[in-house]
Amino acid sequence: MALLDLNKLTTDLSSTWAGYLRDWDRTLRAGNYPETTWYNYLLAAAQLARYLAEHSPDPDAAAPPGKSAISVLEHFTGNASLTSGMDSADNIDIRRRSEQTATATSPRELADAVDTALTDLGATVTAQPPDRIVDLGDWGLEVDDFLLTRVMELVVHTDDLAVSLGLPTPPMPQTATEATIHLLSSLAAWRHGSLNVIRALARQERAPTSISAL
Repeated sequence: MALLDLNKLTTDLSSTWAGYLRDWDRTLRAGNYPETTWYNYLLAAAQLARYLAEHSPDPDAAAPPGKSAISVLEHFTGNASLTSGMDSADNIDIRRRSEQTATATSPRELADAVDTALTDLGATVTAQPPDRIVDLGDWGLEVDDFLLTRVMELVVHTDDLAVSLGLPTPPMPQTATEATIHLLSSLAAWRHGSLNVIRALARQERAPTSISAL
């Protein structure tokens, strides 16, 4: 299997997802990144692919859509993992499960799983109507809002992965970074207040210590 087979990765994907991947591919090519580096960045898609595989409706099972949706901001502000702090039971459990998954998976197995998930999800996501509500248990999100949360996770965790590997973080597609910045800015304003976010961006002398959104 090629370390990065773009045609295979974008087969049957929605135009939005295919655009993200092709923009990223062009950026990496322009930066003359070696193929092995591309492969390491591909691993960053594992969380996205697995999360979507777990939570997206299974077309063979004909899972019913959710009945009502909340906003993206409500999705995050109502999530205990965001509001309870890094050392909370929720976040400790997330890290524990991630470590267990990493220990049990080889890089090759992970790459194969990503390929399979992307192929399956290409057919699943494109088949959903625009008003489809993805059922997340306690609440639901409209399909586009759900995909926005996954794009944000991919952008953030690509940086995490690159840092952990001691590699430069690759430039992200502009469409993905703009969507991520908009979402994180809204979360930062909710967490710290709009004035503090404005000061952090416009007035260094009055900027708060942190406006971290997560």
